[in-house]
Amino acid sequence: MVCGLAAARVLPAEVVGVDSALISAVALLGTPAVAVPGLLGPAGLPLGVQVVAAPDADATAIAAAHWLAERL
Repeated sequence: MVCGLAAARVLPAEVVGVDSALISAVALLGTPAVAVPGLLGPAGLPLGVQVVAAPDADATAIAAAHWLAERL
C-alpha cells in the first residue's frame, strides 16, 4: 500500500496518527513512503512500519517494503 503524502500535508497529526514533526520532514522532502500492513509485534499487537526512501526511489521503497512483509 503506497501512502499518499498529500494526506499527511493536510490532516492533523492526531488524525494521521503520527508525530507532526515526522510528517513534515517526510512531506517536505517529497520522498516515497510505503506502509507495510499486517505485521504483528511480540505481544501479538499490530505493528506499524513505514518505509521511506530517497526522492525518485519509488521502486526501492516498494522493494524494501515487500522484503519486510515477507520476512516479518
